[in-house]
Amino acid sequence: MHAFLREIALLRAHLDPLAYSTERRRATAEEHEQQIAELLRIIEEAALRALLIGGGVLVR
Repeated sequence: MHAFLREIALLRAHLDPLAYSTERRRATAEEHEQQIAELLRIIEEAALRALLIGGGVLVR
């Protein structure tokens, strides 16, 4: 789980190039970056809750 959280941090550290280089639907690159950041926040919160109880996270 710690490695997964590090991967989230890595993605968050590179949101700008990620947002500009990935497909976006009806959104500016800035809006796309905000959307990605929100999804990462939700995934990170779930991972932290799972870590507290010794569980894991399934991302589909």
